[in-house]
Amino acid sequence: MLSTVTSLFSSQGVIQLGSRAADGTVKTFFDIGNAPKISVSLKTDVEEIKESSSGQRLLMARLEKGKSAEISMELHNFDKRTIEVLLRGTQTHVVSGTVTAEAMQSGMAVGDIYRTAKPFISTVVIKDSAGTPATLAYGTDYTLDADAGLVRLLNVTGFTQPFKVDYAYAGADVNAMFVTAQQEYTVFFSGINTANADKPVLVELYRTIFDPAENIDFISDNVNTFTLKGSLLIDSTKSASDPTLGQFGRIMTKTPV
Repeated sequence: MLSTVTSLFSSQGVIQLGSRAADGTVKTFFDIGNAPKISVSLKTDVEEIKESSSGQRLLMARLEKGKSAEISMELHNFDKRTIEVLLRGTQTHVVSGTVTAEAMQSGMAVGDIYRTAKPFISTVVIKDSAGTPATLAYGTDYTLDADAGLVRLLNVTGFTQPFKVDYAYAGADVNAMFVTAQQEYTVFFSGINTANADKPVLVELYRTIFDPAENIDFISDNVNTFTLKGSLLIDSTKSASDPTLGQFGRIMTKTPV
């Protein structure tokens, strides 16, 4: 007679990350948004010992030499907090302003493209360096990709180089890569077991360090899925003898009334 499976597991839920202080405390968490996958792999480093008397080299013992755990998550959100984790960076806000007489390189030719020092520009005026400066005409002497700050020259005849650009630029949020040290996070998953009457499931991973994003596709036909992988570290603030905590993490399900 086949045994009856009484409990299955298929879950969905919300993942929160909290920056972990040196004393093990987490003051606040933030929601990483839609995450179609989170998985933890528990591993043991073992040495297998085989007997040497039978001629068959049969396994006689396994020596466990270490334990480790790895985490993998897939994310869709691309906001300030998740970008900082993905890039191991930080977001800085650059305020709006104006630039006067920013000089292009001398000797530019038709078809050359100049990139302004600031992006997201407007009210662009380009003049040459003559004693009485001549103003270049948009559409005749140059074209402009204002968001990128790219000026393409269409005509340079009759002008004195270098050309000089006046413009205003908008404020911007800048996300630099690899500008912060690795950060420890506590990962908290609050979910439901959709294969078992939507019973609540909680997962807590105490000390997690993520590698930077494996992939960020800047050109793609699909919505990006960002993959984060990392390792779980032992939390020495937890007692190894406490069966309710463990030192890496725990899974909690609600006891039926």
